[in-house]
Amino acid sequence: MSSNTTLAFTWVLNTDHDLPGGQVTGYKIWMDDGLNGDFREVFYAKNVPTLSEYIAYNLRPQRPYRVRIQAENFNGFGPLSDIETMYTCVAPSGMAPPKLVSTTSTSMTINWTEPLNNGGCPITGYAVFRDDGASEVTNIEVNVNNDPSVRDIPTLREVTATLNALDLGKKFKFMVRAFTREGYVDSEGVCMTFATVPPQPTQPTIVQTTSSSITV
Repeated sequence: MSSNTTLAFTWVLNTDHDLPGGQVTGYKIWMDDGLNGDFREVFYAKNVPTLSEYIAYNLRPQRPYRVRIQAENFNGFGPLSDIETMYTCVAPSGMAPPKLVSTTSTSMTINWTEPLNNGGCPITGYAVFRDDGASEVTNIEVNVNNDPSVRDIPTLREVTATLNALDLGKKFKFMVRAFTREGYVDSEGVCMTFATVPPQPTQPTIVQTTSSSITV
């Protein structure tokens, strides 16, 4: 399994008709140093034609490693595969629930903090989901699906959800999802009441006064 210091990957085995020279006899695995350097051979599965997976150990965290596979038969080695870039990280974890910041008669503003563990790769963005105000199923993305103003801003920590004024008084459940290159983590959903603050009271007027009190 991949981690911030290992990469586990697999490939589809060649069949006889893919290489006209005869049955595949083995594979070579090539990788760079995660810094866009030269490729080097990291493993040679000589006479192991059924090998289709490999785990590279002792790698550096948060690096984009480039990987290529090469098949061998009795006539030699075939061309290298296309390059696949893989990151030494895992999905993030530890996403705290969002908090209510403010409300208006048509919106609710929430904020959140970055996950406690980014899994070894930087956060690439967020998505905010809510329910319909009744089901508690957070499957409605705020404010549009795949909103680039949310998903593509890793430093974002606050979003305003536009709601219908007719829904004032309802409880909406919100959940935040944080993304990295290797996956995502969801916060727990939290219910928040869609309600405005009380209106401004009228100016007080004096009704009665005494030598020691004022009644308003």
